[in-house]
Amino acid sequence: MLFDQIINAVSADKDITIDGTWTQGRTLLGGLSAAILYQLMRKQTANERQIKNLNVRFVRPLMANEPFRLECQALASGRTATIQSAQIIQQDKIRVSAQADFISVIPSTVRVEEFTAPQIAAITASNSRAMQGQEVPAFIQHFNNYLTAGGLPFHGHNNPDQGGWMAFKQTSAKLSIAHLICLIDTWAPAASSYYQQAVPLSTISWDLHFANPVDDIAGDQHLGYLNKLNYADSGVSSSNAVIWGPQGQLLAHSYQTNIIYG
Repeated sequence: MLFDQIINAVSADKDITIDGTWTQGRTLLGGLSAAILYQLMRKQTANERQIKNLNVRFVRPLMANEPFRLECQALASGRTATIQSAQIIQQDKIRVSAQADFISVIPSTVRVEEFTAPQIAAITASNSRAMQGQEVPAFIQHFNNYLTAGGLPFHGHNNPDQGGWMAFKQTSAKLSIAHLICLIDTWAPAASSYYQQAVPLSTISWDLHFANPVDDIAGDQHLGYLNKLNYADSGVSSSNAVIWGPQGQLLAHSYQTNIIYG
């Protein structure tokens, strides 16, 4: 089941079932469920309004091969902003919830672009480590991700950074915000490199702040990703990542709080 097939099926009027190729442990990929909720909220919002903020809460595991339904509600809609809320409900329990801010374009004389893309190594045969193998989650089969900076997850590298390049293996001609959301969550938490072996983990909250548009980026284009660990203590870790496009343009900031059981 391809990502585009899933996103095209998003509707508040019918249930969705996703196969086990999208799992990470006992739940579906969080980035996929977040992308589904974004797509639902996007459909309920005027096209001229652009998403700027997305907050996702992972309440319970979302199971593969079991149907779930979607709910969406506009919390507020004014002249400038529409605030949407959405939920994934499976077995009559909330599994994932999200809130998004869609903002109208405001004419302005001020434009500030302070971002400079991090200088991480390009994908080469000698320095790139493909995210593949028995220890990686099932969903990685849908992506072409390469680690070129920082430490591999669960290899005891003790490196606070983790970065590289990410892309879909099969997707549409053009990238969308839904694609971007899903891609960003394909990386393990930054703290994972401190662990000697794979252990269970979960994301509690995830905040995304969007910058430049993605409309002109090809669907199979590799995007840059660099995540930095803020802290890790008593099984809880926090990190923030930057994501950039082929021209070095800032696409998004990502902030996550994770629990790692080990």
